[in-house]
Amino acid sequence: MRGNVFYNIGKQAFKLANGRENIVENNLVIDSGTSIAFMARNYKPGEKNYNSLMSKFDQVPYQSEIWSKRYPTLPNILNDEPLLPKRNVVRNNIFVNSGPITGDKQNMELGTFENNLSFNTKDELGLLNSAKENFQIKDQSKILSSLPEFKPIPFAEMGIKAFGLPPVQSGLSARSIEYQQNVNEPSVNLSLNGNTLASIRDEAGTLTQGTDYVIQGRTVVITKAYLSNLPTGYHTMVFSFSEGNDAFLSLHGIPSAS
Repeated sequence: MRGNVFYNIGKQAFKLANGRENIVENNLVIDSGTSIAFMARNYKPGEKNYNSLMSKFDQVPYQSEIWSKRYPTLPNILNDEPLLPKRNVVRNNIFVNSGPITGDKQNMELGTFENNLSFNTKDELGLLNSAKENFQIKDQSKILSSLPEFKPIPFAEMGIKAFGLPPVQSGLSARSIEYQQNVNEPSVNLSLNGNTLASIRDEAGTLTQGTDYVIQGRTVVITKAYLSNLPTGYHTMVFSFSEGNDAFLSLHGIPSAS
């Protein structure tokens, strides 16, 4: 768990409950309760929770190569006091106006705690604009001079990332429009959803913006000049967008009233 900002957390910013080999480093905890809490589960052989935990080892091939490559100590875990939270590391963290690291004595003795600094207020740290909750660290920050090992928080990498999701689709306000030849200019509204209109085409090819159609805000108006070249009947127009699927519009031309 690296490179996080925990702000105004009522209780524990981190809670570690009898896990092992967790690494908590290079985090910024501000105006929170307990910075890190090490909890003891105290499971005992014969109890329901103990039996449930031990049964999990029969459900996964934890001693296989695919597991041991990522977790080298896992294959021997049942011979290594599996209920004890060994080899947890908490280092290079900054705690601001927040509670201390607390927890079960044995849990604390089995872990490594180093280079964790506490400060009383945000104002003394050299943050970009803590009053507006901008906790980026300035180059001359007291954090960096007090703890050179602390690395800048990667704010640009935070937040929801939409990688791998399908593109947002665009659409039209109607699927078909009827018009009278040489009388009216039919129009259709676009629902772009963040995309842009790339082109409009018919059976003959791509239409020309300004001549065959005009765009007024998010409305496409088909011109009389274009429609005058079409015979009466049905004609299909294809709307393509910068992302997503095409949308189709059926134009139904009827003779003008005599």
